[in-house]
Amino acid sequence: MEDIKESEVTEFLPHRKDALQVQNAPFGKNAKRLAILAKKELGGSSSDLAYKKDIDRKKGFPIWLVLCTLSSTVGASTQFGYNTGVITVPAQYMRAFYNESHNDRRGSYMNPDAHTWLWASTVSVYCIGALFGALTAGFFSNKLGRRGSLLFSNVFSIVACVFIGISKFVNIYELVLVGRVISGYHSGLINSLVPLYMAEIAPTALRGFIGLLHPLLMCLGILGAQVIGFYMFNGEHEWPVLLCLPPFLASVFQLVTLPFCPESPRWLYMNRKDSDGAKRALVRFRNSKNVDTEMKQMEEEYEKESCEERMGVGRLLYMVVFEKPHWRKPLLISCTLCLGLQMSGIMMVWFYITDIFKQANLSDSQIAVGTIILGSLNVLGTLISSVLIDRLGRRPLTIVPSFILTVSCVGITLCTRYQSQSEWLQWMCIGFIAVLVLALSGGPGPMVYVIVSEIWPQAPRPAAMSISYIVNWSTNFSIGMFFPFLRNLFGEFVFLLFAATMFILGMFYFFKLPETKNKTFDEIADFFRKEKQTFYEREGQNHINNHGLKYSNCNVSEV
Repeated sequence: MEDIKESEVTEFLPHRKDALQVQNAPFGKNAKRLAILAKKELGGSSSDLAYKKDIDRKKGFPIWLVLCTLSSTVGASTQFGYNTGVITVPAQYMRAFYNESHNDRRGSYMNPDAHTWLWASTVSVYCIGALFGALTAGFFSNKLGRRGSLLFSNVFSIVACVFIGISKFVNIYELVLVGRVISGYHSGLINSLVPLYMAEIAPTALRGFIGLLHPLLMCLGILGAQVIGFYMFNGEHEWPVLLCLPPFLASVFQLVTLPFCPESPRWLYMNRKDSDGAKRALVRFRNSKNVDTEMKQMEEEYEKESCEERMGVGRLLYMVVFEKPHWRKPLLISCTLCLGLQMSGIMMVWFYITDIFKQANLSDSQIAVGTIILGSLNVLGTLISSVLIDRLGRRPLTIVPSFILTVSCVGITLCTRYQSQSEWLQWMCIGFIAVLVLALSGGPGPMVYVIVSEIWPQAPRPAAMSISYIVNWSTNFSIGMFFPFLRNLFGEFVFLLFAATMFILGMFYFFKLPETKNKTFDEIADFFRKEKQTFYEREGQNHINNHGLKYSNCNVSEV
């Protein structure tokens, strides 16, 4: 092995500063070469490494990691996407049911304004429920665990399905609104819980790819809702089945499979102080008994956070303002990423895509095909980003598409403004919409779920994710409520608001967003901690140098 050049070895190792991490990367036959590099990096003998016994042995297939990922994403992420995208397909039949139900029970039909308001409420209460789901996700994830909270969340999904499913049979349209609120609450929960669980069970080298499976399956759920709605349950009396059956089956799938999966090792170690349980979970996730390196990393991170209690949203905000200034930048990054997801213009595209297609003189069948094509682009973009994220990194996949979104919004504005003068401008407008969908799904859209879960230490991570997704759902709700008024006020120029927002956010990401590819949670936390070192921390370092004092996280002692 001694004749191997260092240049031949370094290309296989994404963690040169921590050579022991290689045992968790899927390098297989290159393990011996990595041992050479470990010797050079650590200044010691490769025979002294903790994974010596496993270095020449090919790791087994991580079956439990795959099962947990499938159970979490197929059982929850697809459900979230499905519930988000399904409501527009049966809109005309549901609105007719509202009117008929009102007439049967009260002897008169609704006036047009009340009818419109009721349908707008059906759409918007989903976001209100999701906002409260995001608010409480941190509490449940700390109390019940990541896996336990996901299992518990299925109660809300099933109850929502029951309310919506029986509404037509008992002729009470108010049950639809109640079901939508509960369904939204479930979506708010899983939109925080799934990325959190995925980030904590994934190996560092695969954390980006596994983290993107949540938005990928979410996009598949949206596409599935469009296909099923247009081509399967598309009758006047079938909308309750369309809204309820697929989410119910997804919940049943998760309830059957997820109990066999291990809990998050990080939650077991750092929240429950169960080192034995954490090690057993890691052994199952990695399909290897040699998990000492990851256990040591969790131990070191726990020691740094030993004074930081598990916290809720209010406690986190207090600490960001008064006690932990190095948490301000991660919080700002998390919130701006979620803001960018909603201010990209994508919500308005989905709301008004039918009108845009009709202006291009497309038939109903062509509109259905066009909508499904856009949904397929949504999936394609996320799939491309999942392949590139651990190669190119998070920064380029967030920054470059942000500026592409800016150009797309400007293009949509201009084409919409002058489309009456030329038919080809109508098709160009559809082209800009396709670019917008592809850019968002291949960049800032899925990056939200990876970056927000990566840039926080263990203690504040659930609360920080709750705050971020509260911003997400609040913005979603606000756009849905006020966009019609803005559209009436500014006309087609309203998309310039989204263009300006994405340009500003793109510049912010360029200057402030760090690269987290191939970095451990502890390394990312150290980056923000060192970047925002306070006066007192600098003074403490001076005392260490001058007076021989050793500072821990919680006490001061003589060296």
